[in-house]
Amino acid sequence: MHNQHNLRFFLLTAMLGLALTATLPAGDESTETRIVREAFDLRCSGQATEAVTLLEKVLADHPDSAAASYELARTRLQLGLGNPQESLTILPEVRQLADQAVARAPERLMYRYFDCHVAFMQAYLSLMREPAAAPPRVAELGNLLDAIWTGPPACPAAGLQLVELYAVLDREQGGDRAVAERYAAALQEADLVWGARARALLLPEGEDTVAFWEKMAGQYPDSADVQQELGRAHLFAEAPEAGAACFEKALRADPARTILLLDLARYYMYQIMRDKTRAEALAPQSIAWLEKYLATQPIAPLKAYALGIKGRLLMACGDQAEGQRVLEEAAGVDPHYSRVSGVPGAELFVPPGETVIVHRYLFRPF
Repeated sequence: MHNQHNLRFFLLTAMLGLALTATLPAGDESTETRIVREAFDLRCSGQATEAVTLLEKVLADHPDSAAASYELARTRLQLGLGNPQESLTILPEVRQLADQAVARAPERLMYRYFDCHVAFMQAYLSLMREPAAAPPRVAELGNLLDAIWTGPPACPAAGLQLVELYAVLDREQGGDRAVAERYAAALQEADLVWGARARALLLPEGEDTVAFWEKMAGQYPDSADVQQELGRAHLFAEAPEAGAACFEKALRADPARTILLLDLARYYMYQIMRDKTRAEALAPQSIAWLEKYLATQPIAPLKAYALGIKGRLLMACGDQAEGQRVLEEAAGVDPHYSRVSGVPGAELFVPPGETVIVHRYLFRPF
């Protein structure tokens, strides 16, 4: 593993997201489907509480609606991110709703993947707060991910999360290096880039991960995935300028990866969290990347999230009045915007009826 000190710090400061997505029957124009989509649109425009009201009505009228259960679970989780203390208490309800969606539509890969996401959050909380209770939750998460990875269809994102899960955790926490290596070998056989991601997770401590990904970039110069991983390796090596250059290449190959702009902003934010005396020097760099992200015109919850970070950074470097103004602007865009440091998963905002899985590392901020 590379730079264990930095990674340990990031583990304690970042709230991480997995990928999840919503699906509804294609072409179904029922009232139920229409209202679920309306609730999604409300949430994405900064009106999550109004979305809850609609979805609860759908479930009152259609208690077996998998789509409404799933969308309400996503909405409850998003609201929880806006109140991190509350998010710790709502996870059981979110998990129950996710389980209901899976039980009613087990063929929906996205519902099952979201269930894994919530299961990870519960396991992570156990690892932090109740270590003795963690191994059963880790085992449950492993089983859920394995069922998705093996398919059909096979889901490589789930396979990579299995490698990370079993490689990062100690045996007493539920980890198992040999199991991680088996999943890595299967990923390598399935896809060379996914396999490289798995092998990078298993590199010995002190191994040069930048060199590892530079070699891959030589073999796959046009791969957005490879440039993204190389850029993140540079961030962990505390070389943000090199990381930014790689991210820019990834964005040219895939303009949808605007989260990379937030990764750069958060890199500088984490540096300030480690050493507040650097706020005046580093906050402008973080804010510059936030401005680039805001220029992409993100939806309300993500726009407000970025503005929230900007406001806190301004206050950290002494501009209390402007910082407060920006925080008020964020609340005006979405009063329930995420207050945690990790980026809300893009999968929260995939429109109903679409299928998207976006891999995110379990224990890493980028």
